[in-house]
Amino acid sequence: MKIRRPLSFAFGLLKTGFCCIIVVELFQITSTGDKVMSNLAKSETGRKIRKDSWEARHDLAEVKRLLAHYYCGQHISTTKIPDVLEADHGISMSKSKCYHLIKKLGIVRGISESVSLAKSSLDYHKSLMDDEFLVVSDGVTIGDGSIEASHGTKCARLRIAGVHKEFIQYCSVMMSKYDPNPPSFYGKDRSDIHKGCGAWHTQTKFHPDFYTQYQRWYPNGEKIIPADLKFSPIMVLLWYLGDGSLSSPTKSNSRYLYFSTNSFPRANIENILVPQFEALNIHIARITPDNRLFIKGESIPALLDYMGGKSPVECYAYKFDIEDWRRNKRMKQVASELGIDYHKLASLVKTGKVRHSRSSGGKKVLFTKDEYNELRDRLESGEIPRHKGERIKSQASDPSNPRQR
Repeated sequence: MKIRRPLSFAFGLLKTGFCCIIVVELFQITSTGDKVMSNLAKSETGRKIRKDSWEARHDLAEVKRLLAHYYCGQHISTTKIPDVLEADHGISMSKSKCYHLIKKLGIVRGISESVSLAKSSLDYHKSLMDDEFLVVSDGVTIGDGSIEASHGTKCARLRIAGVHKEFIQYCSVMMSKYDPNPPSFYGKDRSDIHKGCGAWHTQTKFHPDFYTQYQRWYPNGEKIIPADLKFSPIMVLLWYLGDGSLSSPTKSNSRYLYFSTNSFPRANIENILVPQFEALNIHIARITPDNRLFIKGESIPALLDYMGGKSPVECYAYKFDIEDWRRNKRMKQVASELGIDYHKLASLVKTGKVRHSRSSGGKKVLFTKDEYNELRDRLESGEIPRHKGERIKSQASDPSNPRQR
């Protein structure tokens, strides 16, 4: 296919006492490939690239030739091509840049890949945001994610970075509706990633949908928690995986779980997050002076179960790894739920009148599900009194009853 690029100029022609200006259109024939190359002078939002950008510093025609040679001719993957280009041609290029250039230049290996690339572009006039994706967007944003806005085009994109490629890949799949780039590493040495020297990263394409989300999360240019944020298992899961922590057992055999909400206003935490946790019967231990949100120890199992009880990525499996006995109910909780005086229950436990269990190390009195249900039935039957000073009803000896042996 041929396209024409007009170049106008004027020249004057003097005739019999008057001057005529004739505008002549000259057409320069260019190839479709040249048109694509010229389009690279614009970003994906339509703005012209900066003079100091990667595209401005390289011969794009030569880059296109090399990419086509290695990607189509040699069938080298986009993750390996940057190493070859730097070693053999002195061209430094990230894996993400390689991937996006190949897509933008239309370099494909076959018809199926060409169709796939054609379908990957986003329609700015069509909203892709729905309730199902909103919980993903909110879960990413409240944690380690961010929204980058282009105010000139009223578009934005969702981004997230982290130390584990597996988690970033999981987020990329969750955000697939907006065509995110493959996870790429930013930093000098991956062996130093846990020292803060780099991170894995993915981001969606720009779209007006995310500009609306930017206005929710950054109304004055600073990140806040939007008042209409709604909890859901997926939303809290993504938040916890990105920005939550579960401690190892302490010397007193306790564990704590918290969310790093340091960057948010305390009022947002108290008025938006805390009420939604409490509505799920997940209780808050405290909000620290630096605004971290701690969950009560006895509520940790309930929170983990709410999020599915298991990490979807192996790299964060430890965030769900708690001992089985921690899922049992504590004596104070049992007394409150069953309406029995705490001191009365403690006396029954001490004298061996009710079945119960102990935590690892034997310090805490706990009740398994079966023990809890048995105590409830005995209370409801009137066999065990609920108030201090009242006696247990006497029963005929029954050798088959384990409580009377």
